[in-house]
Amino acid sequence: MRRGEGAGAGGTTSPDDPTRAFAPEEKSRRPKDTPFRQQRVTSFLPILQPLLVVGIFLAIGVVFIPLGKWFIEESEEVVEFKRRYDGDNVDVEGCKITEGNQGTTCSVQIEVDE
Repeated sequence: MRRGEGAGAGGTTSPDDPTRAFAPEEKSRRPKDTPFRQQRVTSFLPILQPLLVVGIFLAIGVVFIPLGKWFIEESEEVVEFKRRYDGDNVDVEGCKITEGNQGTTCSVQIEVDE
């Protein structure tokens, strides 16, 4: 055998060596050579110029100011009444709850004039 050949020389084996089948396969911890894994992904970086920013804010304002006005008008038309139907000092018969999970069924009628 020549120097540098065989299993004993430097710990390397040739592909034809029968002891190669029993040798553990070396696993590399090196990541694959893809743009994502090597952090070479190209990105889009917009340049925000003042006129573009002002235009975007105006477009958003044109949409949301009338929408907000409509929401306020609709919320002012809501009629709200409060009536307590549990606990002490209630004017509804049979609805007094003295403990949790009592299982009492209660019917309350509220008349709205508006």
